[in-house]
Amino acid sequence: MGLSDISRPISVARSVLERSPHNILVGEGARLWAFEQGFAKENVLLESVKAEWEEWMRSREIVAKEDSHDTVGFICLDKSGNLAVGTSTSGGLYCDGQVGAAVATGDGEEIMRVCLSFLVVEYLRNGQNVQEACRLAISRLQHIPRPQGKQTMHSTLTVGVVAMDIHGNIGAASTIDASNPHRGTPYFPVSYWREGETSEPQILEASVDGAMI
Repeated sequence: MGLSDISRPISVARSVLERSPHNILVGEGARLWAFEQGFAKENVLLESVKAEWEEWMRSREIVAKEDSHDTVGFICLDKSGNLAVGTSTSGGLYCDGQVGAAVATGDGEEIMRVCLSFLVVEYLRNGQNVQEACRLAISRLQHIPRPQGKQTMHSTLTVGVVAMDIHGNIGAASTIDASNPHRGTPYFPVSYWREGETSEPQILEASVDGAMI
């Protein structure tokens, strides 16, 4: 939504879903809508977070533009079986509360070409498990013909997708592997946590073959 001064952008997105005739609002229009719906203007950059970020910037060497940013995506399933999904920047997401949800990150323009997150959920709808749904969607993306010389965000195709079905099963897949590493890593790291199972988030390593827990 491109919101500023709002600490709960996903709640604003939900208000658009439930109360607006539009599917999406962006930028200043989204900001004004949020205020009209009773969301308060807040300083969302805490001084402690700003200081941590400044220290992080001082302690690292930014060697390339693509190494200076990233996307955060998440999927949540509550005790009542309700699914929610969100993403921070140029990824993609889709959620069907009767089937499952998916969120993607990486080359946003490439993700758009196959509506990747929607495609994963459709594979779930057709009976695939979460790992296979993600793997099939990534495979389809990899095999789309690309015009010779077309520029992309990264030097090679760099996309990851995570999915969860309505039973809480988690799967992921990516274009990342030993032959196509990203930032020196031959897999797409996915952090997950289940209440009552682990005290700390665990890491799932997803490559082109997919992974599932």
